[in-house]
Amino acid sequence: MQADGDIVAGEGYGVFAGMNVQQAAWPDCAWVRALRKPQGLVSGWWEAPAEARLQGA
Repeated sequence: MQADGDIVAGEGYGVFAGMNVQQAAWPDCAWVRALRKPQGLVSGWWEAPAEARLQGA
């Protein structure tokens, strides 16, 4: 799942990625890429964008 900005779920909903992924492949197959970690992220591997990590965000 990828967005240039934010990923937002509606009120009462969650964000799900990698629902059928082996745990060993989790970082490679269940990734969620967005400007910020989605609120309500229930399933998925999120990491700050490279630019944000370089800036210490």
